[in-house]
Amino acid sequence: MVWVVSCSSSYSSDIVSGTTNNAAANGLNWNMSSILPSETGLIVNGMIYRYTTEKVTEDDMKVHIRNEDTLSNGYIFSNTDDWSGGPGGTINKVVPIDRISGTRFGDGEIAIEGNGSVKDPTVIYSYQFDPCAVVLSDPSCPGYAEALAALLAEQALLNSTEIETENPYDNEEVQNILDSEIEIKEEFETTENTESEEENSLDTNSEMLDKYSGQMDLMEAYSIQEQGLNQYYIVNIPGGIYEETIKLESNQLADNNRALRNFASDTLHRRIVRSQYE
Repeated sequence: MVWVVSCSSSYSSDIVSGTTNNAAANGLNWNMSSILPSETGLIVNGMIYRYTTEKVTEDDMKVHIRNEDTLSNGYIFSNTDDWSGGPGGTINKVVPIDRISGTRFGDGEIAIEGNGSVKDPTVIYSYQFDPCAVVLSDPSCPGYAEALAALLAEQALLNSTEIETENPYDNEEVQNILDSEIEIKEEFETTENTESEEENSLDTNSEMLDKYSGQMDLMEAYSIQEQGLNQYYIVNIPGGIYEETIKLESNQLADNNRALRNFASDTLHRRIVRSQYE
């Protein structure tokens, strides 16, 4: 049995760089498991820190910023600032670290030796990691196909170490499915075209019927109108003299007092409106 492995030949991942949040945000001691990302192959390449000391000038004071070594009893990183014989103040420092694996960094702390105190501490680690440190984590990683083949062979799932690249569309079952889809699509298009032609034919017949029906309605309307007009043509209207029946008892018409009152009211209204613009 031959296992066929295909993968992309391009490598889309690059080295990722970043910085942590403030490790000393909650105090002078911190657990690195909650500070550094858990990526495989992560290395720490630097530290940025800042803090302020409060002390008497004459007092001795040293401040140690350090991390325990998870593989020994010592420290994997330690940096000391000596404030002895001087006043307190604020320090900002960038300390390079010689690319040490993040798994070596144990618990961290700001330790005070002597008299004085530290406030407002900020400790930030800079790091890098390779997303393909574990080759099988992403098919785009270089060597993915070889690593997968080796893993399958190791688990007795691969009888041949030869790696072949196969086009998935060359598979007979896949081709049968694609052919079936093409036949269904062609049948659907043929049915759709037939239905469309039938609909167009029905639309044409309907338009013709509507046209002839309209003509028949128009002819019928003309016929009815003509019959109605003939009734007027044959009716005789009697003539003669119509005497006046309305007589006026007086030759004088009384004034319309109501109209006069309305006129006076309208005149007063116009005068009030006009006065606003004078």
